[in-house]
Amino acid sequence: MDCRILRQITLKADGHLACDDSAGYGIDLGLVRAGGKWKLRDILEGPIYSHVRSSFQQGRTPWPTVCEGCDLLALGAAPNDILSHSFDLLVEPTLACELSCACCIRKSIIGKGRAEDGLDVEVFRRFIKAAALEKYRMNQVHYIGWGEPLLHPRFRELVDIAYESFPTTIQMATTTGNVDFRTSVGDGRFDYIVMSCDGTKPESYERYRKGGNFDVAMKFAADAKTYGHRDLRIEWKYILFDFNDSDEEILHAQRMADQAGVDKLLFILTNSKWKSERFTGQNAASFPLISPVATITPAAAMSAFVAEGSLSGVQTGAHGYIDRIGVSSGQFLLVEGWALGPGDTYADKIQLWIDGHLRAQTLPNLPRQDVAAARPAAVGPHCGFQFNIPSSAGRLPESIEVRVLSRDHASSMGGELNWLKVGSMLDVRKDLRVAVLETA
Repeated sequence: MDCRILRQITLKADGHLACDDSAGYGIDLGLVRAGGKWKLRDILEGPIYSHVRSSFQQGRTPWPTVCEGCDLLALGAAPNDILSHSFDLLVEPTLACELSCACCIRKSIIGKGRAEDGLDVEVFRRFIKAAALEKYRMNQVHYIGWGEPLLHPRFRELVDIAYESFPTTIQMATTTGNVDFRTSVGDGRFDYIVMSCDGTKPESYERYRKGGNFDVAMKFAADAKTYGHRDLRIEWKYILFDFNDSDEEILHAQRMADQAGVDKLLFILTNSKWKSERFTGQNAASFPLISPVATITPAAAMSAFVAEGSLSGVQTGAHGYIDRIGVSSGQFLLVEGWALGPGDTYADKIQLWIDGHLRAQTLPNLPRQDVAAARPAAVGPHCGFQFNIPSSAGRLPESIEVRVLSRDHASSMGGELNWLKVGSMLDVRKDLRVAVLETA
């Protein structure tokens, strides 16, 4: 049993540390104080986190009835606790937002007494300084939450504060794009932006992004490529609903993505209201992909592992490593890691072979600050890869191989698989369609 709480910290706009922005958003893990002798380690080694660690080590949830409904609980994975030395940071800069998305709980949070005020810059500064002084490694900072992160009036200052103490840490934001890029992000250094835009026509887009403007969102993406920092990567996230999942609109989105020059177009299968019935984990292999930057993947609720794989023996790749292998509740096979070419250059292509058959290929373009920090000769941090492909119904593969291809060089890593599995999550999450998994 595993959860992201063991390697991620969520800082809410009111200065409190929360479990996450899923079911555990209301669980208070501590408060960041701008003054006094506040220490981050006092919280991460204190009674609440001790309870979290011991619970997962004993195979039980820290907060029964809450955890079981969380999108991030992975029943079929071993605990992966790295909080003694490093973490990812999720930051909710503000609860302010001009949209009223259909499944958003922002208004209910405000109705319980929370203000729309932005995160106190000095509170954020204290957290960052404490993490640096206490020798933590911060792998990434992700500005996200139940408000629009880029509406924080001092958003750029938050970014600069984090870079000052953690200059190699990847910083990213998830946004609706219904803001002006040049006044919010600007041309200063920033690594990654996920723009949520579900549809290619105003009538389909506004069914979910109520109060949003499709043209403003697309202008945001265009401005990001035109005026953003040279290393900025843009991902377009497109949630598939029953009103935007026609072949016509899916293909049009890919053509628009290619024209705009976005680096990634991610179609998301969801289990929420209005979910697409045309495409599920069972038939995702037939999804019409025509753009080299487009892929399809399950939402967070469908991404928790129900089976986790480990490789037998030692990996053979001299310029890479496979970090995680698993099958999700959405019946997708996840393989992620990093890879570099000869001389620590960027590889041209990464291929995934399953049981001796080529199943997918991608570019190594995901940010991996940890790799760049450990390999000073690396050309840059964008050497991560992730495969998230439909798994064969009810079947776990016996072996995987990741091939790293450069112009005049090829290497591989992988091997036979051992599986830790829980069979089914149907008794826990009635909203998920999960098959019983068997080895070949």
